[in-house]
This record gives sequence, structure tokens and C-alpha cells, in this order.
Amino acid sequence: MTPNELLFNDVEQELAITRRMLQAIPDQSLDWAPHKKSTKLGDLASHVADLPTFGFSILTTEEFDFNSPDFNMVRYGSSDEMVKKFDQNAAILLNAIKETDVARLQDSWVLRVGENVLLNDNRYRAFRMFAISHIAHHRAQLGVYLRLLDIPVPSVYGPTADN
Repeated sequence: MTPNELLFNDVEQELAITRRMLQAIPDQSLDWAPHKKSTKLGDLASHVADLPTFGFSILTTEEFDFNSPDFNMVRYGSSDEMVKKFDQNAAILLNAIKETDVARLQDSWVLRVGENVLLNDNRYRAFRMFAISHIAHHRAQLGVYLRLLDIPVPSVYGPTADN
């Protein structure tokens, strides 16, 4: 087992679970939100579809700035479009993991909003926190949204009430 396989052996499983959740999103409910302060389902699911690019950024750049003109939130128009984009993003991330030098994971990585530094930590911890845990967090939100819409919730780490 390579060091990267040892460090990231769960990434493929987490991505597969996330893909199933995105596949369950009904196109007719993309503008639905459970509360007026909540994100619309289509915006949340689109964010989840793009999150592997954040992991890629952590592995391949020195920092990420939310104020960068390159940063923009995308809203996809259908579940199929989200899944297709997610698959592309996941493949890029998995390739980056394979190509990342393990020693580089100890290098500093910065997350900021302009001059405001939100995180300055090593790449490995940043990756675990903002790629894997971040995906799991929003995937759980998607599960709640699906439950509230009475749509079968896909299996995550075991059966749900629907399977």
C-alpha cells in the first residue's frame, strides 16, 4: 500500500456515497428549501457536485481565496448534470491524490477571504477537513432534504429507512 492509499483509502468510498445522493435529487425540487433561511436544494446539490474541486485545490495550490475572481458558485440545471460534473471533478481529485507527493501534505495551505485568514494548516488536515468532512456534512444535509421531500434516502454507511 502506498502512503497515499494509506492516507486516502476512504476517499473513493466517500465519493461513491456522494454520487448516490446526487443521483437521488429530483429535478422538479431544485428550487425547494426546507426553510426560508435554508439553501435551495439545487444550490446545495450543485455545491456538493463541485466540492471535489476544493480538494484538488488543497492538493495543488498554495491557498484558496474566496474573493478570487476565479471563484464562483455554479448552479446546475438537473441531477444528471450534477452527477456528470461530479464524476469529472471526482476523477480529477482521485488523480491528484495519486500524483501528490506525501511529503507535500505537510506543507502549509491557506484558506482566506481576502486578507482574513480562515485557516493556515498543513495540506493533509486541510484536505480531511475541507474536502472529506465538508462533503460528508453537505451530503447529510441532502439526506435531510430528501427525507423532508419524502424521497427515498440512499444508503450511506448502512441501510436507511428506505432500503
